[in-house]
Amino acid sequence: MQQFSDLELQRKRYRENNDCTVKAQAAAFNISYGRAHRQLTKAGRKHRKGASLSNMAKAIELQTGTPYASVIHELGKNRKAERMTIKRFCQTHPKGVYIIASTYHAMCVRDGKLVDWTAEGPQRRIVTSVYKVEE
Repeated sequence: MQQFSDLELQRKRYRENNDCTVKAQAAAFNISYGRAHRQLTKAGRKHRKGASLSNMAKAIELQTGTPYASVIHELGKNRKAERMTIKRFCQTHPKGVYIIASTYHAMCVRDGKLVDWTAEGPQRRIVTSVYKVEE
């Protein structure tokens, strides 16, 4: 499993910013930052720009082979479900790997631990989308 600090080092080599989806995918699927970056680029993410939910779904499809419609459906399900904070999500999901999104940000939750720069903060953002990674 990659540490967030490792992903930050790789980000500097790519001269990237607004790359939370790249880091979330790399951490969730345990792949290199470069591979996640290439997949998101193929999915339509522009260099140094954030990725949309559909870009993220296309990249997950490239990684897993799961049809895009299934991925986007899974990501969109939480919009109608009980809205919870990132902290509550981590507490209620102690096992498994998830890619979660809040407004303007994406991150990975691995076995109840947040793999993100926001892990040290209060984690009060509302989770808007969830994708469970099958290991």
